This record gives sequence, C-alpha cells and structure tokens, in this order.
Amino acid sequence: MIRSFTHFGYSYHDEDTAPTTITTSYQVFPVTVDATNSTNSTDFPDDCNIQSIEFEIPTLGSCTSVTMYLARDSAGDIPITNEYTQNVTVGATTASKAGAIFSDEIDYHFDGSVANTSRGTLYVVAKKTGSGTTKANIRVNWRS
Repeated sequence: MIRSFTHFGYSYHDEDTAPTTITTSYQVFPVTVDATNSTNSTDFPDDCNIQSIEFEIPTLGSCTSVTMYLARDSAGDIPITNEYTQNVTVGATTASKAGAIFSDEIDYHFDGSVANTSRGTLYVVAKKTGSGTTKANIRVNWRS
C-alpha cells in the first residue's frame, strides 16, 4: 500500500533564541515549535519527510555561505544528513539581509534511545564563512 502525506508544516529556531548567532565554528540550533516568534510553527513530528531547511538571515555581516547538517542530538554528534554548503543570496532591496536554502528529502524517525535527543525537536548544526555578526531564523519544512 502506498501512503500519501496528510500533514505538512515547519519547525522553527528564532534568531534571538540561544545560540543567537552563526559563527565560523559549528553550533547546534534546536528547531521546534516557537508560538511566540512564529505562530504557525509546530513541534517536529516523530515521523516525517524533511523537505527543506531555510536560513532567513536578517543580520548578514559579511557572511558569504552557510554550511549545515541535521542531527538527532543536542550535541550535534549523531548526524542524519551529510554536510552541505550553500552561498547566501542577498536580498534584492536590502544588502544586509539574505537567505540560504537547502533542499533535502529524507525520512526522519524519532529515536528516544539516542542520548541528548528530545521529542518534538530536531537539531540544525551550522557554521558560516565570513566575519561580522550573522543572525538567522531557521525553518525546517516537513511532510508527514
């Protein structure tokens, strides 16, 4: 039997939630529901297909690219994707704002036996190239 997706949504990490900046070293960003800053965000589902990862960069600094992977755990030690790098796309009207998007269709299944994991949360592990302060809102889009 072929099953079709019946739900879709996204989970969110706000630029003002720790960690607050993307640096030149890997940092782990928890992505989950954030009803205060993104009212349409939801908990990350236990079973889903991840569609894309968006970096909305309202504070660019001199960032030229973002490198990231997805992890099961808050330490970023159990990756579920390979490392990917994307150049940032600078806004059409505001040069200090930019974005980067990663398309990645993978199946995800929560595994509570993994240490440092949390139901409803996925972890984006990211770093940048360039100097200055770079802040980002991160959305992981999924279907289930």
